[in-house]
Amino acid sequence: MHKDLPPLDSRPPPPPVKPPKTQSQKMSDLARSVLLMKPSQKDAQLVESATKVKAPNSWPDPPYTKPTYVLDTNVLIHDPEALNKFDSIYLPMTVLEELDANKKGNSEVARNARQASRNIEGNSKINLSATASDLKGNNSILDSILKLDCGNIVLVSKDINMRVKARALGITAEDYNSESITEDSLYTGVEDSDVPNTFFRKLRNIRKGQKCNVTYQKPWGLKAQNIEQFYALELLMDKNVDFVSILGQAGTGKTILTLAAALQQVIEDKTYSEIIITRSTTPLGEDIGFLPGTEVEKMTPWMGCLTDNLEVLLGTASENQFTEKFIKIKALAFMRGRTFLNKFIIIDEAQNLSPKQIKSLVSRAGPDSKVVCLGNLSQIDTPYLTPESCGLAYAVEKFKKWEHSGHITLAKCERSRLAEFVNEEL
Repeated sequence: MHKDLPPLDSRPPPPPVKPPKTQSQKMSDLARSVLLMKPSQKDAQLVESATKVKAPNSWPDPPYTKPTYVLDTNVLIHDPEALNKFDSIYLPMTVLEELDANKKGNSEVARNARQASRNIEGNSKINLSATASDLKGNNSILDSILKLDCGNIVLVSKDINMRVKARALGITAEDYNSESITEDSLYTGVEDSDVPNTFFRKLRNIRKGQKCNVTYQKPWGLKAQNIEQFYALELLMDKNVDFVSILGQAGTGKTILTLAAALQQVIEDKTYSEIIITRSTTPLGEDIGFLPGTEVEKMTPWMGCLTDNLEVLLGTASENQFTEKFIKIKALAFMRGRTFLNKFIIIDEAQNLSPKQIKSLVSRAGPDSKVVCLGNLSQIDTPYLTPESCGLAYAVEKFKKWEHSGHITLAKCERSRLAEFVNEEL
C-alpha cells in the first residue's frame, strides 16, 4: 500500500525549530535594517522604530552590570587622555580608521589623533573590534554597538546628531563631560561675606571732609568705572598674583584695563621687561585665507583690539614707538617650547582655546612673569568648543583655589549705551 515511501531510517530529519527572537534581538535586526536604508528613508523609520519597538518603561529593569563605554572618534581628538578616564572601553574599527586618517599634519587635531593612537596601543582596558563593518562613518560605529553581546553599553560622543541617532536606536548615549564646567556655576571671583559691625562704627566716626586712607589703582591714568573693574585692576597690579583671568561681555573693559596695567608695570614701574600678546586666530565669519609677510605682519589683522586700545592709552603718534620697543606680538603656532622670563603675557580671546592649548600657553611663563587670560564665553567661534568645555572656563575652575591667582567677571558694559543695549537685548 505504501510501496513508494522510503524506509524510516532513510528519511531526512525534520528542520530544526528556531526559538522565538527576544525583544532585544528584534530591536537589533530592525536597527541594522534602518542603517542599511538610503538616507531619504532613514529619518521617518528611525522615529517609527524607536516608538513601536521600544516603548518607554515597557521592559523590565535588567540586573545592573558595569557599563562598557564606546568612545567616538571626536572624543579622542578632543582629549587623547579620555582613554584613562573610563574603566571598560570598546573601540570599533571605524574609530581607529578615522584616527589614522586625521593623524597627518601639524594641526591640533593631527597631534591629538597621534597621541590617542599611542595611548590605545598596549592599553589593557580597551577592547578592539575584530571586524570591520560594511557601513561608513557614524553608521558603522552604531552597527558595531548593536552587534555587541553586552548588557550595559554607553556611547560617548561630542556629536549631537550621533547621540540623537543612537538614542533612536535604543542605545544609551551621553556627551563627554570630563572637563566641562556649567556656565551657571562658573566661579565669578566675587563672594559675599558678613561685614563686622566695627566697620560701620568706624564709618560713622569719620567727620565730614576728613581724608580716609583708602587707595586705589590708576595705572597709566586709567580709572575704574565700577566695582568689578576696581577688583580687576587690583589683581592686575598685584605682584604676588601670577595668573589672572578676566571674563566679561563685549565692552566691559577687559583689554583696556589689562593694557593699562601692563604699560604701567613695564614702562613706568619696570616690574616686567616687555609685554607679550597672543590670541586665537579663529575667524568670526568666512576665513580670508593665508596672509603674506612675517609673523608680526600675519598677526596684525588679528590685533585690531590692541591697536584701538593703544590709540586711547598712547595716542596715534607714539603708538608705533611703544609697540616696537615694549610690545611683542606672537602667534600661537610658534609658542610651543618657549620660556618667557620677566614678561607680562596677555592671552586674548582665550574662549576659543581648548584646555590643552591653555595649558601649553600658561606653562610658557618663567620666573617673575605674569599671565592674563581674557575672554567672553558668549563669543566662541571654534566649532567644537562650548562655554562649558572651552579652555578659559577650564582654567578659571582649576586656578580658583591657588593663592597666587585671581579671577573676576566684569558685569557692566562701559563702551557705550548702544553696546550695553546690544549685550542685554540681542
